[in-house]
Amino acid sequence: MQQDNRVRSEISALGGSSPAPQLAAFLQAGVSLQSAEEHMTASVLVVDAVSRAILLVLHPTLKMWIRPGGHVDPNELPWDAALRELEEETTLQAAFSGDPRTHFVDADTHTVAEPDGRKHVHHDLCFALEVDMRAAAATPADGVSGVAWVLPESLDELVVAENVRRTAKEWLAKSKA
Repeated sequence: MQQDNRVRSEISALGGSSPAPQLAAFLQAGVSLQSAEEHMTASVLVVDAVSRAILLVLHPTLKMWIRPGGHVDPNELPWDAALRELEEETTLQAAFSGDPRTHFVDADTHTVAEPDGRKHVHHDLCFALEVDMRAAAATPADGVSGVAWVLPESLDELVVAENVRRTAKEWLAKSKA
């Protein structure tokens, strides 16, 4: 539990301000970060430094395009989980430059429906990463049906999770400024 508390503390400090209300309540509850009803997840918004295309994976069950990401393992820091999931799902190996906490861009809480109708909550922490897609060969791997680099103007043409669309547009607008 001591490691879990360290991870909980690191998550609470992300972004230099209080996390989203649902995430804050989850962290304060003191339950496992992977309870039966609520799961801590981490994802990565991967953006090509030149074209601004976004790397998305096709989720086989949800049948929609999402950011690479998944469950945070016990005692794992969320930014490490985001990079691990990126590699597991796309075979792309990457690293954050400098302190990974500075790459934090969003906290989102959403409900996920299982194929059998059961539902659980994901508390997702998203981190942004710029890469050169010409040197970043990504191929579908562990549990994804496809991988694609999508230009921002094409996001509305695909079935994309709303939190993915929102975060991508917000981050791209901020990075232009």
